[in-house]
Amino acid sequence: MLALAALLALFTLDLRQTPVDTGPKISFTAEGHGPLLAGAGQAEIHVPYPVVPAGYGPKDRHEVTSAAQPQMARAIALQVGDAKLTLVSVDLLEIDSQLLEDLKPRLPKDAGDVWVCATHTHSGMGNYDPNLLAQIAGTGRFKREAREALLDAIASAVSLSAGSRAGAKAHVDEYDFLDKVRDRSASDDPPDAVLRALGFQTSSSAIGLVDLAVHPTTWPRPATMLSADLPALFTRNNQRPGYAWAAFFQGAVGNVAVREPLSPEVATPSLGATGRHREILVDALATAEVDAPLPSVEIHAGPGSARRAASNLVDHLAAPHWATLSVAHLGSLTLIAVPGEPTAAAGRALREAVGDKDALILGLCNGYVGYIETPDRVEKGIGESPRQYYDSSLLSRFTSAASLAGQSLGLPTRNQEPGTRN
Repeated sequence: MLALAALLALFTLDLRQTPVDTGPKISFTAEGHGPLLAGAGQAEIHVPYPVVPAGYGPKDRHEVTSAAQPQMARAIALQVGDAKLTLVSVDLLEIDSQLLEDLKPRLPKDAGDVWVCATHTHSGMGNYDPNLLAQIAGTGRFKREAREALLDAIASAVSLSAGSRAGAKAHVDEYDFLDKVRDRSASDDPPDAVLRALGFQTSSSAIGLVDLAVHPTTWPRPATMLSADLPALFTRNNQRPGYAWAAFFQGAVGNVAVREPLSPEVATPSLGATGRHREILVDALATAEVDAPLPSVEIHAGPGSARRAASNLVDHLAAPHWATLSVAHLGSLTLIAVPGEPTAAAGRALREAVGDKDALILGLCNGYVGYIETPDRVEKGIGESPRQYYDSSLLSRFTSAASLAGQSLGLPTRNQEPGTRN
């Protein structure tokens, strides 16, 4: 009888926790002035086979014992004055909210602010995420040895990047990618189809940060080997004109799918000399991390009674109730690290919130809250809203956090005395 009563309550009562509603809070800031230093490092994840490829539900899940490409962690270490920012790209499906805390004891003291982001490959190493929802939905049963291998690789890449920092000049190249990607949710809104390549030229190396919104789901299913999928096309040596080394980061990927499988021949000409090029004067770096309270869990897919039960379970067993959004100003360039998959429209709202329509969105960074769609689409049940598992106010929580971060990063103008702010 008790079991039946509990089951009835699960399907009929609202058992979700009351969301925290205190507003976003700045948890970290740093600011530095002077010449730009940049360095890069990478390390292979020594996968403890057998593991499952992460990316799909239980029916497509099985163990594999090899990889088509090495599973990598890549880091770009930036420094201006006393401010340091390390950008990490890992060949993973997603980054759980606990990973950065687990990683901190292994990081070098001079790493500065660290952003760990997933390339979102749907055929990378699984078994690494302790979150119950992630285990069920995409990463498979948690294994401590997979987690340790991941932490070791990230820490090694960060250490190598910090140790190689040298004087650098920065530039951005942009390339239209609309003919290669599409809006998969039929939302009558074009996807974020610009490939942005942020380059750092030192005396000994050309470092590239490739930012593109596209779901890496082209590796055949069921996978017989692990794969870095599409991001591997932009990170393999000798396949990036102008870059000796590059790391891949997701943009506003929520509603973007590839039109057809890309090959190196199709993808890499986009990194040639025909894009829109601009130099960036970097004499300042400022970063801010903002902790944002999340709204109520609200599952939008399935019949009504199942939605209530699913919302109750996800709220208590798996969903985070806080998330961290980070913003950095690198000279005239703005970067926004988002712990989820914003759609193109959500990405535009985040850019507007920080006051920079050209800001680079780095998705799936320092946590994962799932899809982030605009409130009107969530209310109408269109776009990517069936995949979002928070209520319609989720995006506004992040735009409030982005606005707060942007306000805190008002860099001094050249005519101001050091220590004063706009």
